[in-house]
Amino acid sequence: METARLPLQLSRFFLLTLGSLLCLSSHLLAEDTPDEVFALAKGHYIAGDWQSAAEHFKSFLINTPEHPRLDDAAFYLAESYHQLQQYERANQIYQIFLEEASGHTSTKRALFRLCETYYFLENFKQAERTLHRFEIEYPADPLLGKLWLLQGFHELDRQAWSSAEDYFSRTLATFPETPLAIKARFGLAEYHQQVKQKPKAIEVYQAILAEGTVAEQAEARFLLGKLQLDLQQFDSALESLETFVQSNPKAPQVPEAHRLIAWIYLKEQRYQEAEALLEQQSITAENEQEVRFGLAECALHSLGWAEAQTHLEALSKQESVSPKVRREIFANLERVFYEQQNWPALLSQIERSSQDLPLEKFSSERISRALTAAKLLEKWDLAHQFATTLLASKTTLNDPSEITLLKGKALFELGKYPEALATLNGLETENPRQSLERDLLIALTWQSQAKLDQAAEVFFRWEQRILNDPEILQENAFMAGKLLLFCSRHYANQGRIAEAECLLERVAKLLETIKEPEDRASLTAAHRWEENRLLALQNRFLEVWKRLDQQASLDDSSPLREQLLLAERAFDANQYTWCERFANRIYQRAEAEDLELRRDALGWLVRASFALEDWERTSELLADYFQYPSDTEELAEFWLMEAQTFEQMKKTPAALHRYMMTLDYYPHHPIYGEALARLAHLLDTLEENEESARLYRELLEDYDQHLELGAKLDSKDRYLYQAAWVELECMNREQAITWFRELSANYPNSPHIQEARYSLAKTAYQAQKLEEAVHLTQVLLSHPLSDELHQNGLYLDGLLQIQLKDWEAAAYSFDQLNQRFPLNPWQITVRYWLGRSLLNAQANEEALEAWSALSLETELSRAAKTTAEEKLLQLAQFGMIELQLKLRRAEEAEQSAGAWIATYPESTRLAQVYYLKAQAYIQQQAWSDARESLALALEKSEKSETWRASAQKQLADMFFQQGALEMAKEEYLKVGHFQPSEALLWEAKIEAGKCAYHLGHPTAARSLWQEVTEKAPPHHRQAAVAQGLLRCTGWERLGLQPSTADRK
Repeated sequence: METARLPLQLSRFFLLTLGSLLCLSSHLLAEDTPDEVFALAKGHYIAGDWQSAAEHFKSFLINTPEHPRLDDAAFYLAESYHQLQQYERANQIYQIFLEEASGHTSTKRALFRLCETYYFLENFKQAERTLHRFEIEYPADPLLGKLWLLQGFHELDRQAWSSAEDYFSRTLATFPETPLAIKARFGLAEYHQQVKQKPKAIEVYQAILAEGTVAEQAEARFLLGKLQLDLQQFDSALESLETFVQSNPKAPQVPEAHRLIAWIYLKEQRYQEAEALLEQQSITAENEQEVRFGLAECALHSLGWAEAQTHLEALSKQESVSPKVRREIFANLERVFYEQQNWPALLSQIERSSQDLPLEKFSSERISRALTAAKLLEKWDLAHQFATTLLASKTTLNDPSEITLLKGKALFELGKYPEALATLNGLETENPRQSLERDLLIALTWQSQAKLDQAAEVFFRWEQRILNDPEILQENAFMAGKLLLFCSRHYANQGRIAEAECLLERVAKLLETIKEPEDRASLTAAHRWEENRLLALQNRFLEVWKRLDQQASLDDSSPLREQLLLAERAFDANQYTWCERFANRIYQRAEAEDLELRRDALGWLVRASFALEDWERTSELLADYFQYPSDTEELAEFWLMEAQTFEQMKKTPAALHRYMMTLDYYPHHPIYGEALARLAHLLDTLEENEESARLYRELLEDYDQHLELGAKLDSKDRYLYQAAWVELECMNREQAITWFRELSANYPNSPHIQEARYSLAKTAYQAQKLEEAVHLTQVLLSHPLSDELHQNGLYLDGLLQIQLKDWEAAAYSFDQLNQRFPLNPWQITVRYWLGRSLLNAQANEEALEAWSALSLETELSRAAKTTAEEKLLQLAQFGMIELQLKLRRAEEAEQSAGAWIATYPESTRLAQVYYLKAQAYIQQQAWSDARESLALALEKSEKSETWRASAQKQLADMFFQQGALEMAKEEYLKVGHFQPSEALLWEAKIEAGKCAYHLGHPTAARSLWQEVTEKAPPHHRQAAVAQGLLRCTGWERLGLQPSTADRK
């Protein structure tokens, strides 16, 4: 490129800016001159080695800042970056170049490139400003047309249709004879397509075909073919696309053209040609949907179901597929599964399809396929749904009676018996087979509702018609035989064995008339099965076993699945060993692939082993059972059995873990209630009372709901009783009372009712609600009771009566307890309180008799174990001594007191017993012994004991009676040392005064008596006695005789 000399050299700013953009070290070698470097860089530029050109131009600019060709180097560097698509760098250098080299011959090109890079960088505001500048500076230059095209396509992208059309039209008008005109036409064609003016777009493409270059014509023909296909002009589109492929076999659009041609072939049902084209395609992310859909349609036409499935399933996983196309894919997948008879996959696909489109909008053909699959798989809930949808649709059905019959059967199998009867009774058909099947279902529905009379009426009506109408037998022998078998089963269930056997014989004869091999084989198997079932109902399991062996040897045995019912029947008859044998036979003979049958047989083996309480074997069988795939709901029963097995094997942690897993996984399953009850009981035995109580509360609060779900629970009263005791262990008395009261109120005939009453009475007693406790105890004792509960009730009643001080009632209860249960666990306590109650009731002799059983010589006394019993023994024996004294049995009292003193020498009551012994001596007038005992009583007593003053006075009285007046006086005066009552103190002082008077000390005597008169109240007896003594002694001092009143 030749350059003119700039009027000014490039500024230092230009070089610095370029340096900041380059950010690379110099590549200029020491031996190279600047001109050589420039020439080398330009050589790379001309050769199209843009990367090398850029490197050398950068080195040149950095290392020769004063060279006259700096402006050329800067422009070539920007152009190199542009070719390398490094538009950001190119854009910046173009800007600097235009600022610093405005007079350069490449200025126009640089301004064009600057505008172009703005478009490529999507900086459209700057692009438009630069375009406007270019329009002003170079209004007729062809480069402006290129920029108008760029702006036009930008306007299309942002859907500014009129602006886009304006730019394309201006380009075409301004530069009509240039290549820009063709590109403008391409833009106008795209504009017409966007604004739905597709015929005009076709006209534009045809104009390009007339005027464009070969390449432009090829592109126009390809786009024309796509547009014609979009307009469903299939012949024209096929012609355009085939011409394009023939003329341009190596064009990059050829694969897409082939796909479009294949699509037209599919529309024209030219499947082999379409498949041939599509198989040439390399599947990519861009074309996968189109190619796979085409191949799937070809496979569907050629019945290549597996290949169609592969493509359709791949398409169904793509998120970019439109809803409409996805629905078509799903419908085709359903057809594939139907043709393959892959019924589970078909139902699964129907469920998937219905998430995208409501079932009501499916075609009747699709729903009919689904109904067939549901029927064959015995998915009766789905069968009912599909049949209902079909019958509700407005399309014409081939055989609505058959669909209605299927709906009725589905309702029957679902246990919706009233709805099934309504559907079947509303079915009117002239088809004998459908009539037979309808009435058979009606009879079975009645039978399932335990309305045997209605079922029998239908059965027997048809029985007579079948047996008396040869035409029915001839035309519908299979269905007639089937109904007779059900009649036989009905007779068998009623215990009418002979009649059942008679019908089975008739079916055996009927088998000979059935011509269809499949029907005859089916009915033969059903007949054989009913014979085996009839024997099983009679518990003739050995005969059934032999028949099965015989049938197996003839390869003529009933299906293993049916034989499972024999295991079930044996289990229901409590013949667990036979159940185990039947189940084991099935398990051993089942195919290894038939996992469901092997699992079900193993399930009955588990149940039988569990019922036989063979815990080790049950545990092993359960481990095997859990290896088979099972529905989560089916596992519930076996999880619970495993927990119970672990519990029986004393594997408590494992049992707890399994119980808790059962509760976590099955909160709404019937098994939940039973697991809850068993876990609560296990925790109770482990003394985990708080958690056990919580579980019992949950069980009882939702007990009725558990029963509604089908839980196998004991009567609620049992759980109320257990829960109450656990609550008592937790000290939750209020909750325990609540449970006991509910048990007492709602279950009067419960075996636990009396224990509940006793517990309520005991709880009321502990809460000091004595009247309530007495009422409950008396109600309890009015009913027949176990020995343990009876003696507990009598004992509690006695304690209650003591609290209420009803001594006679207390004595009665304790006496009854002693008489009926002489070996009761509270013998000492009962005897003590019996004696105390009799004593308080003034029955002294009876009280003494009761306590005599607790005397020290008795065996019962020696059997005392606890401190409390020892204490009661002492109290009883002490009371017995008091009673003996009260009844004037002094000698017995003396002996009892002596024995007591010898047995309890360290007792705190020792002094009192010495005192009682002294009383016994006094009654016997053994004064010396009495005085000795009293002295010991005083010696052994504590200062705080109030009886000591009385003992001291008694001791003084004995000295007085024996004439030892001096000693008597001293002892009388000691009475005051023992904190006596005022009356006793005054009496002792009076007696001391008498002793002093007789000893010849009248002054001392009168002093003592005077003290009494001064301190004792005037009305008190001792005050009157003291005053009388003072007057008597006063008269005597005067030599006079006292009056009679004073003597008294």
